Amino acid sequence: MNMADADVPLWQVEAEVPAAFAGAAGELAFADALAVSEFMTPDPARRRLAAVYDRAPDLEAIATLLREIAPEAGAPLLADLPAEDWVGHSNRIRAPFRIGGFLLYGEVHRHDRPTARWPLEIEAAQAFGTGRAPSTALCMLAIALLAGARGRPDSRVLDLGCGSGVLGIAAARAWRARVTAADIDPVAVRIAAENARLNGVGMRMRCSRASSPAMRVLHGPRPYDAIFANILSGPLIAMAPGIAGLCGPQTLVVLAGLLNREARRVAAAYRAQGLVLRRELRADGWSALLLSRAPLRLPLGPARQAVLTAQPEA
Repeated sequence: MNMADADVPLWQVEAEVPAAFAGAAGELAFADALAVSEFMTPDPARRRLAAVYDRAPDLEAIATLLREIAPEAGAPLLADLPAEDWVGHSNRIRAPFRIGGFLLYGEVHRHDRPTARWPLEIEAAQAFGTGRAPSTALCMLAIALLAGARGRPDSRVLDLGCGSGVLGIAAARAWRARVTAADIDPVAVRIAAENARLNGVGMRMRCSRASSPAMRVLHGPRPYDAIFANILSGPLIAMAPGIAGLCGPQTLVVLAGLLNREARRVAAAYRAQGLVLRRELRADGWSALLLSRAPLRLPLGPARQAVLTAQPEA
C-alpha cells in the first residue's frame, strides 16, 4: 500500500525515550502499531521512536505505558506521516530473527522462512513479547543454551506475565516441557493460547489469567522446574514472596525486564526469600537474573556474546 493510493487513513506517533529503554518501549508502548522505527537524536543517550497506526492511536494510553517503562520518556505526539510504503516497511521490521537456536518470524514469512532448529511463529504487534526486545531475547537465549541441561518431557515451567506466550512456547519446544502461561491481561492470555496452538504446543501449554503468583490456578502437585518472569523491576520485587512460594530447591527462576542498575535491588528481594543469584546475563543495558535455592549446573559460558550478535535475517 502506498500513501498515494491508500484507502485507509494512517497515523504516526513519535516520542523520545532514553536509549536503554528504546527496545522495550517500542515493543510494549506501541504494541498495536503497524510498524515502529527507531532513530538517533542529537543526544546519544536518547532515541526517537516513530510508530504508524491504521486506526486513531490512544495517546493517553501510550503515554501511561511510556511512563511505566521509561520515566524520562517524552510525551507521545501525533506527527506528519511521510509518503512511504509502510506495509513493506513493517514487513522489513518483522523479518525473521534468530536468537540462539530459535528463529522468530511472522505470518508473512510462514512459507519462505529460513531453516532453524526451533522456528517459532509469533506475530509482531500482538502482545508484549516478540523476542526482539533485549529482555525477552536474554530469556530466549537462556532457554536455548539450557535446553540440554534443563529440558525433559516431564519438566514443569511457569511463564508469568506471558504476553504473547513466546517464552512458554520456547520452553515447550526446546525443553519439551509442560507449561503454565499466565497474564493479568485476558487479551494476552487469548493470544498466548492461539500462538501455542499455532506452534504445535497447544496440548502442552495451559494459558490462564492470573494477577498474582499466589493464585490457586498457578499451584500444582509439585514445584515448578523453571519460572520465567519477564516483567519490570517494581512488580518483580513485589512478587518475590509469591514466586518463591512456587519454588523447590532445584527450581530455576529467570527474572527479566530490568535495567542493569536495577539488578542488585531485585536480586536482594529474592535473596531475602532464600533464592540465590547464580548468573546474570546482560545485553544493551538490560539484565536477566538466574536464581535458585540450591546450586544448579548452568552451562552458559558464551551467553553474553551470543545475544549481542543476534540479528534479523537479511
